[in-house]
Amino acid sequence: MIDYKYYPGGKRHVATFSYDDAPPEDYKLVELFNKYGIKSTFNVIGNNLASADYGVMENDAKELYKGHEVAVHTETHPWLEKCAPTTIVSEILENRKRIEKIVGYPVRGMAYPYGTYDDNVITTAKSLGIVYSRTAGESKSFTLPCDWMKWVGTCHHKNAQQYVDTFVDTLDNLWVSRCLYIWGHSFEFPNSADRGFDFFEEQLKKLADNRDRIWFATNIEIYDYVNAQKALQVAADESFVYNPTQIDVVIAKDNEVLTVKGGETIYF
Repeated sequence: MIDYKYYPGGKRHVATFSYDDAPPEDYKLVELFNKYGIKSTFNVIGNNLASADYGVMENDAKELYKGHEVAVHTETHPWLEKCAPTTIVSEILENRKRIEKIVGYPVRGMAYPYGTYDDNVITTAKSLGIVYSRTAGESKSFTLPCDWMKWVGTCHHKNAQQYVDTFVDTLDNLWVSRCLYIWGHSFEFPNSADRGFDFFEEQLKKLADNRDRIWFATNIEIYDYVNAQKALQVAADESFVYNPTQIDVVIAKDNEVLTVKGGETIYF
């Protein structure tokens, strides 16, 4: 039997983060992520980049977010489902263009402003090259989305301790493959007496102490990896498997963990 419940390095679990708006507090948040070698996705409001009072300065963004993912959060943060069709297009497309000029790679991820959307917003976003988008809810679970355009994170960071503790406590469970997804806004940390940066750093340290069993990835890295696994072409009798993508993926065949490199065929 071929088992797909593996991530890079043969790890069974993945942790990811997502932070919105690109406020000035991102400078401190990125510093913490980098300190512990943990990746995050940052969803940028385009207009925030024009003022140091409201956001990360545009000239700083490329270097600040290096090693992380930068994704769409629209230009002005409107309720997209209440916008005219042309406004939905411009809000997403112009934001994507702006970010790509800064970071130098195709931007394919997004977080909905206010976490809200409708079918037209989803259809429009997909037509503009968006492959996943996060809402603002809490799934309170460790599962990957059935619909990548309706990705609900595990929890907001104010509730991180409960879910981080549960996630870490179950890392040795060999029957499951889990995804911890924490999201929020960095400007919330200085305004919280008991859920500030110190609290969040404690949660990062718990996770980093278990990096031998956790894959730390951005949102788009998870999307690409899972879809590369699904793209594997397996012989009818499972005697070989071909990876048509450029992404190395990890599987298990009869409990033997194997890496199938991009473009490679493995015979069992």
